[in-house]
Amino acid sequence: MQLLSLEVAARALADAGYATREFDRERASVIFGAESGNELAGAYGIRAFLPQLFGDVPPSLEDWLPSLTEDSFPGVLSNVIAGRIANRLDLGGVNYTVDAACASSLAALDAACKELRSGRSDLVLAGGADLHNGLNDYLLFASVHALSPTGRCRTFDASADGIALGEGIACVVLKRRADAERDGDRIYAIVDAVAGSSDGRHLGLTAPRKEGQQRAVHRALAQSGVAPATIGLVEAHGTGTVVGDRTEMATLTEVFAEAGVAPGEVVLGSVKSQIGHTKCAAGLAGLIKVAKAVHHGVLPPTINLVEPNPYYDADTSPFRFLDRARPWAEETRRAGVSAFGFGGTNFHDVVSSYDAGDRPAHGVATWPAELFLVRGADAADATRTLDQLAATVSAVVDADPDGQRHALRDLAATVCRSGSGPVQAAIVADSLADLLAKLDQARSGAADVRTGVFLAGDQAQLAPADADDRTGPVVGFLYPGQGSQRPNMLAELFVTFGGLDDLLRLGDRWTDRLFPPAAFTREARAAQQEAITATEVAQPTLGIASLALTAPRPARRPARRGGRPQLRRAGRAGRRRHVRRCHPARPERRSRRGHPRRGGQLRRRPGHDGRHPAHPLRRGGAAGGVAAARGGQPQRPEAGGGVGSHGRRPGRRGRSRGRRREGQAATGGVRLPQPARGPGRRAAGRSPRLGRRGRRPSRSGPT
Repeated sequence: MQLLSLEVAARALADAGYATREFDRERASVIFGAESGNELAGAYGIRAFLPQLFGDVPPSLEDWLPSLTEDSFPGVLSNVIAGRIANRLDLGGVNYTVDAACASSLAALDAACKELRSGRSDLVLAGGADLHNGLNDYLLFASVHALSPTGRCRTFDASADGIALGEGIACVVLKRRADAERDGDRIYAIVDAVAGSSDGRHLGLTAPRKEGQQRAVHRALAQSGVAPATIGLVEAHGTGTVVGDRTEMATLTEVFAEAGVAPGEVVLGSVKSQIGHTKCAAGLAGLIKVAKAVHHGVLPPTINLVEPNPYYDADTSPFRFLDRARPWAEETRRAGVSAFGFGGTNFHDVVSSYDAGDRPAHGVATWPAELFLVRGADAADATRTLDQLAATVSAVVDADPDGQRHALRDLAATVCRSGSGPVQAAIVADSLADLLAKLDQARSGAADVRTGVFLAGDQAQLAPADADDRTGPVVGFLYPGQGSQRPNMLAELFVTFGGLDDLLRLGDRWTDRLFPPAAFTREARAAQQEAITATEVAQPTLGIASLALTAPRPARRPARRGGRPQLRRAGRAGRRRHVRRCHPARPERRSRRGHPRRGGQLRRRPGHDGRHPAHPLRRGGAAGGVAAARGGQPQRPEAGGGVGSHGRRPGRRGRSRGRRREGQAATGGVRLPQPARGPGRRAAGRSPRLGRRGRRPSRSGPT
């Protein structure tokens, strides 16, 4: 455990940028949470005890048991975990371990923050380590009926029956915020406060107590100065035991409900459902989870949750559960982390996002597939590159078949940045084994667009020539109309790309319907679908989704990566979003006005080449000539630009006059097409709508 802790600490220091970078090692400390005793110490104890029972130890046992050496003594001491790290990394500050059972790592975090606040240290490695998963540990946990007979940790589920033991080592690098900003460090998150408490006199030392847990939460909130209503995520201790889950849910529900937090405002979860209970390392496992969550702007899910604990009431509880990742669009994201241990020890810390830094470009580390581009002066040059790449990938697959040490994305980045000349081959692969098979296919000259192997010069993979005799694939976007909306549409896009949060903030009145919480019954799922089907919700949510795909702002990732289509088609409700995309108007104007009104249909003017049917319209004159109409009745498009107003809307005089003046400034650029007069129909194509109080809409505006 000491060597693995040293490895994790060295990696944490390197991730912080201090692998080779100079810093004051004399004022760098190490504090780890760990418990005494391990399997090695138990084996030494057996060797010492057996002669007292049997006299001579059988040779087979003699060879199996470890022999005492000069390294045995420090090897079984838990405090040497921190000491060995300080020794090998040449750190001159304090080093020690703390033991607070399953809250040990948060106790180490508390001590590390105090060390920084006191000014005695400038950098602290805070960690937790627990690799105890031997027979003795199983027998001890089974004696208190804490183990899950099914071997699954179902935190906050009605069928939760105990913990699933895990093991792990965690380490974070801590500095004072001012020092980190001065030194140009990357900051994942800000630790606002860490607080602890004891249960006090209680019925037992192993049973959780609500009052003791609430003390820790209240103290952490008071120290941080953070209101519970501003917290969006709580990482619970969440062991999955019947009594533990019920007690912790009561603890958190009372604290947040008393603070006036509205039902369903806070996401509740626990990483133990995914990695098991890592005991002494559990608190920091939760801290790392929420630090990455606030850093990337992603609300993480909790698995193994099928039916919530009976204590949970979705209509009144301040919490909600997620079964998949959701975007976290708040500009300042805050979270809480709890860790409790045997003996009545409780810790809670409050974490917030570092808003002064740049958001990561992506919210996920692994994508469903990666693109490999092979360049070369000609096909023969590309074939040589493919041969070399195939040999490299084959060696990687033999040494690391699961790709744990060789990320597919890193290999793709290296390949795409190497070579010169035009792209001769393109491969889409989802694993190292898949890449190796497709490399063999590309080397044989067999292109297959269905499997993701593209070769230059293969005309079968090119789109047919269009009216302008252009060849090559054409990118087209289809904007769906009303009826295609669904809960969680494009959730993966918002989670993956971090530059789309402004759209969600502008449309925050609809995001709870766009990204609803986990639904646990058929009725709840039907209600979510019905909520987003309502016209006043469906149209703005579809607009948010369409804008996210093609909005041209530099911060929006799809547009930056060439996500600008040559062709666009729209359904009925999609027409308005198509018009919106054509005009360089601010999307926030539509979001703030409420749900969009009926949109317009795009038509190509004579002489327009059709290659880019979405040329922007400029004030004072239109470029490209796009006209908007719906059915047979001219309608005002939502986007600003050189499109004339179709008169005032009853009851909205001020805004109508302003828009008419804007339309009057655009001379000669666009004309709304008038429909042919049909039998039994008026010139506008239908009976004019009556406004409020029976007034007809004015037609005084220019066309």
